[in-house]
Amino acid sequence: MGDIHDPAIGYVNVGRSYETSALRLLLEDATKTSYLPAFPRRQLFVMAIELYLKAYLLLQDMSESEIRRTFSHKVGAIGSCCRSLGLKISEEQFEVLTLIEDTETFTRDRYFMGGIRRGLRDDALQDLAGVLFKAVGQSVADKRGKKFNLRGVSPVNKNRGD
Repeated sequence: MGDIHDPAIGYVNVGRSYETSALRLLLEDATKTSYLPAFPRRQLFVMAIELYLKAYLLLQDMSESEIRRTFSHKVGAIGSCCRSLGLKISEEQFEVLTLIEDTETFTRDRYFMGGIRRGLRDDALQDLAGVLFKAVGQSVADKRGKKFNLRGVSPVNKNRGD
C-alpha cells in the first residue's frame, strides 16, 4: 500500500485538519455572524478525536471495516478499547470521551436537538484532541517510519534528507 493511502496516516492527518479548523473558529469572534458558534467547533473537535482514536486501532491491526462494524461513531467505546490496548490517556480525558457519547454531543449538535442539556466545553475537547494528536500521531509515525510534526504524519520516510 502506498504511504499516501495508508489509512492510519490519513486518519491522523484528516483529524488534524478538523482540529485546526476548530481552533481557527475559536480565534474568530463568531458571535458576530452566528447565534450558535459552538456547534461547528464541537463537531470538528469530536470528528478529530474520533479519527485519532480510530488511527490508534488501525495500528493495533484492526481493519477499517472491523472498526466501523464494531464501533460506528461511539467515541466512548472506541476510547475504552484504545485504553485497553495501551493508549495512555488520563481519567479526566477518558471522562470527556464518555461524555461525548453519553450526552450525544455529536448527534445533538449535528441535527440541532434543542432542549436543556449538559454540554462539553471547548477547552476540554481542545485539550483531548491535542493530547490524542500528539500521542497517536507520534505512534503512527514511529510505526510507519515517518516524520511527525505539527501538521501531522508526513508521507516522507524519516531517513530521507528532504
